[in-house]
Amino acid sequence: MGIFGEKIYAIKSYRIDPDGAPPVLDWHRLEINQAKGIETNFLADTNLMIEIDKACDDNESASDETLKKYGLLKWVQFLRGCDERRIGYGFTPFFAYSEMPRHLAQLRSRRLDSFARKFGLDWSSDPNIQLVDDIGLVERSFSSLEPTQQRFLALSFSALLLMLIVIRDGEDFSPIGKYKRYLREYKSRIGIVSVKELAIARYVFSSQKDCPGMLDQVRSRVEKNFARYKDRHPKNPLEMERVALNGAFDLALFNVMNVADTRGIEGQKLDCWLFTMDGKLSEYNDLCFGASFGTGQAGLFTAINHHAEVGEYWRASGECLQKLALEGSRRVLEEMRKECLGISDEKVRRKKIEMLPEVARRIIALSHQEI
Repeated sequence: MGIFGEKIYAIKSYRIDPDGAPPVLDWHRLEINQAKGIETNFLADTNLMIEIDKACDDNESASDETLKKYGLLKWVQFLRGCDERRIGYGFTPFFAYSEMPRHLAQLRSRRLDSFARKFGLDWSSDPNIQLVDDIGLVERSFSSLEPTQQRFLALSFSALLLMLIVIRDGEDFSPIGKYKRYLREYKSRIGIVSVKELAIARYVFSSQKDCPGMLDQVRSRVEKNFARYKDRHPKNPLEMERVALNGAFDLALFNVMNVADTRGIEGQKLDCWLFTMDGKLSEYNDLCFGASFGTGQAGLFTAINHHAEVGEYWRASGECLQKLALEGSRRVLEEMRKECLGISDEKVRRKKIEMLPEVARRIIALSHQEI
């Protein structure tokens, strides 16, 4: 965790010990990484890249005042400090551009290097962003995504879209009734357990009455990020698909970091962090984050806040979530046991991943019906 000024958060998607303090991003950590041959890699979210592009405008001066205007000064000062200390790092805006409309993604990606030159940074941007003709969304829909994007986003997208369907069709249900209905539908229609999305649904289905004090603010922010369209719940399939896709893009950033931290890239070990201007994502990561328990597999398990002491909804929904999560954990542990014995389930895993876009298409079809 780290905060640069009032607007930019540095988020680590997992912790070794879920009960330990969250990791801190500072120059000392980067120096240790460099000494160990680990590359520190910074991912950027869409909000940050939009502000960076604004600062690139010819009408803006190459000054700290411009950086301060767009909430970038403390962050740029941190990066300048890396350069002064000769600490290397990677900067990856590719995923942020992938979420933007194509014409904006192309324009902004072409101007990125000018930001470094204008404000005194020594970086080489992600070489993938040079493929500007392929970056960005043609339209904001699941069907318009490239096949690789569909496979990567399908699980989160399906889970979030199903959540929105239950909201629409379960108006007469109690909060715990909605959550139990969601878990039943999730298990029968999606099957693959992903605790992050199930934890999000707990907050979204809770009511103000279930959330005393600061917890209601948490509930409201999670709901706003994952279940709101223009300050209301989405009303039709198109709106629901857009909201679910936006949420899936957010969660994809955490998944990318977990995969990269576990596997590295082409033999290079990585320490990945997300820079975001969205405080809701930082808060969500405090509520629900990956835990490796020393296995070396980032995000192998997921730690959540149960809030069981708050009231009956949180106790009951926590028990329901834990029951389903344990089923997923047993499968993970069984896969680890097989790997230790040299038994590979890689073909089975690949087949499940290949099927995920079809699962998403079935949930989209469901959004045009009532469940």
